[in-house]
Amino acid sequence: MRPYVLLLILVLLSGCFTAKILQPKEVRITEVIDGDTVLAETGERIRLLGINAPEKGQKFWNLCRKMLKGLLLNRTVRLEADEEDRDRWGRLLRWVWLEGKLVNEELVRQGCAFPYIIPPNQKYAERIEKAWQECLQSRKNLCNLSEGSCSHCIFILDFHWNAEGDDCKNPNGEWVVFGNLCPFPCNLTGWEVSDEANHRFIFPAATLQPGENLTLFSGSGENKAGKLYWNRKGRCRAVWNNEGDTLFLWDSERRLVLNVSYNS
Repeated sequence: MRPYVLLLILVLLSGCFTAKILQPKEVRITEVIDGDTVLAETGERIRLLGINAPEKGQKFWNLCRKMLKGLLLNRTVRLEADEEDRDRWGRLLRWVWLEGKLVNEELVRQGCAFPYIIPPNQKYAERIEKAWQECLQSRKNLCNLSEGSCSHCIFILDFHWNAEGDDCKNPNGEWVVFGNLCPFPCNLTGWEVSDEANHRFIFPAATLQPGENLTLFSGSGENKAGKLYWNRKGRCRAVWNNEGDTLFLWDSERRLVLNVSYNS
């Protein structure tokens, strides 16, 4: 057999094997690990695509885990793959269907997960985004809007999510500038900024005076008047995804003040 013929056969077999892996299949869920990860009877861990639920220790973590547990524990679900089969931790990446309903979408609609669409897994991105808008209207859980006196005054004056050059080498090239339109000072102590990947920055003792601005840099530095630094640890300290992301601003009671999304 000629080498190129053998190579062609191997490529075709590889394609058939990949398609077989990505076909939907039914499994029974035996454990709910958190708000976006479950365990199947096969022993496989399944990470629900398109969403990100609160982490342990965060507000709504227990509530959202219980909601997913009530939906899926000991139930048989249908798994649907997207472009990628697994994440870097070896978990199956799947859209999960139960009795004709897309569970990923329902968790967002009920305020128990944020949209978290990572290309190329975008099959139901529009449905997820629509569910988030419905959540904001219903004000459930994560979508419970702040009613504080400053919640309607704090705004984003400038948002630079794409640093010059390599973001990881220039994290302070990412910044967001907050302004205060209130005629009185706003105490931001304990407020929080987060993204779709759940990177979190909690404001230290900080008061924003009327008409003043406050800049939050993604990199490291010493906090001073009008300038705060995320000071994250890790190999790459950049926060914002250049392909698209959402900035969430929460008050000290973990109620949503604003959310601003962008794409490339």
